[in-house]
Amino acid sequence: MYTEEDRRRLLESRHDLGAVAEPGALTDNKAMQDAAVASRDELAAHREALRVAAAGIDREHGETDTERLKLVKALTAATRRYGFVRSKVQDILLNVDPDASLAPTEIERRQRLVSRVFGASTSDLERLGQGALIERLASVVEALTTDPDLKPLQHAESLGTAYKAAQDAAQALNRETNEDSEAMKALRSAREAFDRSASAHSHLMESILVRQKREAELGRFVLVREAAYAARRAAHTPLADEPGAGDVDPAPAAPAP
Repeated sequence: MYTEEDRRRLLESRHDLGAVAEPGALTDNKAMQDAAVASRDELAAHREALRVAAAGIDREHGETDTERLKLVKALTAATRRYGFVRSKVQDILLNVDPDASLAPTEIERRQRLVSRVFGASTSDLERLGQGALIERLASVVEALTTDPDLKPLQHAESLGTAYKAAQDAAQALNRETNEDSEAMKALRSAREAFDRSASAHSHLMESILVRQKREAELGRFVLVREAAYAARRAAHTPLADEPGAGDVDPAPAAPAP
């Protein structure tokens, strides 16, 4: 969705471009007509670039929201899997048969191992930031893969799959976030170029009309110089109340020269 300022730009420029669809209505001077057409076409190009850039922001934000939701789901699944594996490991290594002849030092060694690898509860993990959570899962998967006591339990693959899905989702979100930043830079650049072109076009229209002593008609060709419209903008009248504001066209308004 366009911002209010972008919709204003599109609305005003649609009027201004349409006003010089027939440059003969502006002046009989061929050189001035050619200048008006060149200015019109330049403004139309910047208008289209602005429209595309604004639409790109919407698209990128939508894609980012999608990837963010995927990451939340992946982290939730990985945390649940961690909790399951943690309970299984604790049960196997620490819930020792009371009739088993296991030395106290061995029980203590196992407790230290479980505390080192699985000391965090699932609620502890849920309080971590996304990056810290993924790092913690990575260390647990590494331990399940390499530790001689944990490797035979064969939980590395299931937790590793959940961890990898979360890692991939985080990387995808990072890419989308970077693309958001690039899209915003492109939009700022498009706005700047459009505003410069719109200002130049307005000055040219005024110059042409002043030469003909028709400056009173400026509002006909430049909407922001139309008294009633300017008054509504100064009074902060909602742009949505302007005629045609609800269907600001997505396509360039200028006709082919």
